[in-house]
Formats: sequence, C-alpha cells, structure tokens
Amino acid sequence: MTDYSNPHLALAAHLEVDASEVEPTKYDETEFTCQGAEYRVLSESERETAADAALESYIDECLLAEVPKGSLGDTLRQYFDRDAWKRDALLSDGYGHTLNGYDGSEEEQKIDGVWFYIYRVN
Repeated sequence: MTDYSNPHLALAAHLEVDASEVEPTKYDETEFTCQGAEYRVLSESERETAADAALESYIDECLLAEVPKGSLGDTLRQYFDRDAWKRDALLSDGYGHTLNGYDGSEEEQKIDGVWFYIYRVN
C-alpha cells in the first residue's frame, strides 16, 4: 500500500478519482498531474505565501515596471502601498484569479481536518 500525502489525497477526492491516478511532479511537492492536467494543491499558509509572491511579482513586472530606477524612482515608489494593493487585489479578484492561470477558479477539499486549496495550472 502506498502512503499518499494529504494534498495528494485532497486532489484525488476533489477529482473523484483513485489516489493512484494522481501523480506528484518531480519539481514541486505542491504540484500534481492527473488525466493530462496539472494542479497545485496548497494549505492555507502555502496559499497565502504563493499569492503574496505572485502579487509582488505582478507589482514589480507590470505595475511599477515603467517607474525609473534611481532616486526619482525610489521617491515615486515609496508612495505605492504594496500591502494595501495586494489586499485589495485579493478582496476583489480572490486567490483563484491570482494562482490559477487556467480558469481563475479555486477549489477546496478538507482532509483530516485541514483545508487544501486546489488550482489548475494548465
């Protein structure tokens, strides 16, 4: 008998498949494949950390990308409230929009009293 992690079991339960049909990826312990699709399964703290990183990247690469480097840019950047923007982004769009590039949805599954959040990534 194979021991499966709780995120592994959460995805299998969500997809209503046997756990043996879900395969963990080799490059990230939170990512799995099943029936040709890739999924990311996160605990609540992992979800918050991943969303924060994704939103920080979006701020740097998209929102503030055109702000010049140097003292003028640093002066301008200090007026941008990153934490408030990230909080508003999550309130208006949700975690699914931030972490699920496939269709923007967020699914959840409870295993052993712990909620796991499921995002399709391809």
